[in-house]
Amino acid sequence: MTYLYTAFGLVIESDIFLMGMLIYDGAKPVDTVSIRLVSPTDGFTLKSEKKGDFLDAEIGEGEVLYKVEGTAHYLIREGREILVRPFTGDQRLLGGYIYGRCMTVILFQRNLFPFHSSAVVDSRDKLWMIVGRSHAGKSSTALMLSERGLKFFSDDMVLLRPEDGMVMASPTYPVAGIRRRTMEYQHTFTESDGMPAITEEGRTNVFFHNRFVNQSKQLAGVLHIRKFGEEIRFEKISSVQGMAVLKANINMHNWLLYLDKERELFRLLSIVCRQVPFWSVVRPVSTATYESLAGRIHKEIIR
Repeated sequence: MTYLYTAFGLVIESDIFLMGMLIYDGAKPVDTVSIRLVSPTDGFTLKSEKKGDFLDAEIGEGEVLYKVEGTAHYLIREGREILVRPFTGDQRLLGGYIYGRCMTVILFQRNLFPFHSSAVVDSRDKLWMIVGRSHAGKSSTALMLSERGLKFFSDDMVLLRPEDGMVMASPTYPVAGIRRRTMEYQHTFTESDGMPAITEEGRTNVFFHNRFVNQSKQLAGVLHIRKFGEEIRFEKISSVQGMAVLKANINMHNWLLYLDKERELFRLLSIVCRQVPFWSVVRPVSTATYESLAGRIHKEIIR
């Protein structure tokens, strides 16, 4: 049995059931991404000369062989197919490595660039990205903003692309990985809405298919969250600083060096930084500020 899904503006035909993707119910286009299971006895090798190794992956020209020993080997080629050599029959485990690294490689191979970011949609139907290091508070801030009436757009990834003179964000996945402490503060989801994440301990993957925003949205601005000091502070930053912030938050940035995509990424960043404002958002290190931070962002920046 095969399944049809949509993510990042693409249609995906998969042999694997992917609970965290949105079902696609339109006519299948010619340009699809194919995810196919092959025999566990089939050996995978790169057809092209290997350019380098990074994070259990062999990277060649137009292809990447990503190995998760004990789970599967994933051969990702030309932005069009992911071949999966399984070592387990657990389809949830097999799919767990497709959402992030495998689909990111597919996007890179198509000259598309996903950012490690949460996002919300404001009352004008425009999108705000929330970026920062792991544990900075991206997901929790997005969830708290959604409880103030904004629409929750994405928990973990945002794909940007220029379109008709604007910067647009494409829909990603109707799943959010919420850490245990954040689950205690937010009221949007409950434990019963999801299940423990299989690729990161201490997270719950919750699903929001029924409230998922499945349309591209124009980018309004970027918030860079970091923990520092003992008080909340906001500061508008320059486009040059904004470019550095975005580049630091490209998903799996180190892989770009081997995939020769730095020039295409620079073009995108230049367009984004000319069109939208960037804000530095500082939250206290030792004080819980989930609700107060979201309240001030809503009042003073997004409005």
